Amino acid sequence: MQKAIESVTLYYRSGSSDKVYQASIEPAGSGRFQVAFAYGRRGTTLKTGIKTAAPVDYFKARAVFDKGRRIGCGNVTIPAGRDIPGEGSVVEVRYLYAYPESNALYQPVYLGPRNDLEPADCELDQLRYKAA
Repeated sequence: MQKAIESVTLYYRSGSSDKVYQASIEPAGSGRFQVAFAYGRRGTTLKTGIKTAAPVDYFKARAVFDKGRRIGCGNVTIPAGRDIPGEGSVVEVRYLYAYPESNALYQPVYLGPRNDLEPADCELDQLRYKAA
C-alpha cells in the first residue's frame, strides 16, 4: 500500500477465527485517488487489492472507503411532541448542504422516520456537498 491519506484497520475474532481487514485512500497521481484493501488471518500475509476500477476523485474514493461503515453527519433536533427514533433508525432530514471534510449537515431539519428504507440504503454519495 502507498502512503495513505486515510486508513482504517478492523479486527474480528470469534472462536478460532482471527481476521484483519485494512482499507486506505491513496493518491494515484493527477489529483486522483484509489481505495486499496488488504484482508486475511491476522499474522499471515494478507491478500491485497484495489476497490476502485480506475483512479477517481477524492469524494468518490471517500464514498467507496466509507461504504458499509456507519458515518456520523452531525445532530438534528427532534421537534417537541415527536417520538425520538431508535438507534439505527432511518430518518429523513432536510438540509442546505454537507461539509465535504466532515460530512456534517448544515442547518438540518428533522422531517420524520423512513420506514420504507433500511440503513444499508443510506449512502454518502446521496449527500449534497457545499461547492468549493
